Amino acid sequence: MRILYGTLLLVAAVALPVSADILLHQLQGTWKSDKDATLAELRKHDHWTEERIKLIEGILGKMTVRFSGKTMQTEFLDLKSEVEPNVKKLEDGRIRIEYTDQTFGKQVSIVEVSGDSMWVTWPETPIPFRERFARERDKAEPPR
Repeated sequence: MRILYGTLLLVAAVALPVSADILLHQLQGTWKSDKDATLAELRKHDHWTEERIKLIEGILGKMTVRFSGKTMQTEFLDLKSEVEPNVKKLEDGRIRIEYTDQTFGKQVSIVEVSGDSMWVTWPETPIPFRERFARERDKAEPPR
């Protein structure tokens, strides 16, 4: 009976949703769009012909995203935004971030984080693609 009870507690703990604070914690810091890594990823897929890549190449490497506490700040060219996003862990381990931006309206992104690398997909944009972001570090800060 104790084993069954312990197993049920373990299953219940695993099934509980992960809090937004825990999800945002792994995103803390400043992330800069990595144009070269994103282009290398796009070129792996037949869908992304050089003609299509040229359509988005000019916007890559220009976005910075900063997570601090419950706040997410974005900078893209001369556009700046600060929001408190809704975050949710998906079944596959990725993080869904949803927020409303004053310029672009409702935004949804799917994020995969591994150490200092973050891949972001915007599934609801006219041309969905994955963009890589690298965590910017203070020189005194050790790698994660």
